[in-house]
Amino acid sequence: MSAVTGSQQLQRLLYLVVPFVVLLALWQLLTAAGIVDPFLISSPTRVFPALVDQVKSGELTRALGTTALEFAVSFALASVVGVALGVLMGWYKPVEFALDPFVWLIYSAPVIAMYPVFLVLFGAGLPTIVAVSFFLTVSPIVVNTMRGVQEVDPRLVRAARSLMANDRQLFRYVAIPGAVPLIMAGLRIGVGRALTAVIVAEIFAGDGGLGYIASYYAGLQQTTDMLADVIVIAALGVAVTQLLRVLESRADRWRVDSARR
Repeated sequence: MSAVTGSQQLQRLLYLVVPFVVLLALWQLLTAAGIVDPFLISSPTRVFPALVDQVKSGELTRALGTTALEFAVSFALASVVGVALGVLMGWYKPVEFALDPFVWLIYSAPVIAMYPVFLVLFGAGLPTIVAVSFFLTVSPIVVNTMRGVQEVDPRLVRAARSLMANDRQLFRYVAIPGAVPLIMAGLRIGVGRALTAVIVAEIFAGDGGLGYIASYYAGLQQTTDMLADVIVIAALGVAVTQLLRVLESRADRWRVDSARR
């Protein structure tokens, strides 16, 4: 069993790494052959030395730390608020009726375009970036959690109530375990939206971070340094997505264990 699991993990790693290797090779070939102007997209052999230089200077480390903090704060807030509201809306119809219009308003509103409002309210920096990212991230988490709770097998709910389970016990042992797949789906959507919002907000309202320095180098037409930061942003997105995949598998095991109890 462990050998099969190890083989599956290796296969998954290959599926993750090989496309990036092929993309880098194609990128290098296009620029080396002169098919694409290196000024427009640079080349891997120029980008990676620039990446090393940014690391040595400490610029990239500071920017990555800033972006990671902004992402962690905004995604954590959106996750806690989104799951809590989703559970309440899925379990209590009056709460759903009261909050549903606001959730869909936030979901459909152009939150990024409202960054000047947040800028006036909170000023440049962390508060504005967190606010933009929070509002862009929270709605899919709320909606997926709500649907997950609403789709819990009603027979399980009736069986738990027949055993005199209170609301807290129903939430812990029936509603939340049953909603785990959709909760995790909402969180996976939210991860991408949160990181995108942080990077975009840094471009407009940040005073640091990966989005800020990428925009700075783009303004100077230093394509190589800009692409070095873009690669780090992409790598960060892949890393947090894979981390959430691991958490999803563990949460699914918790769901099974809770159901057995």
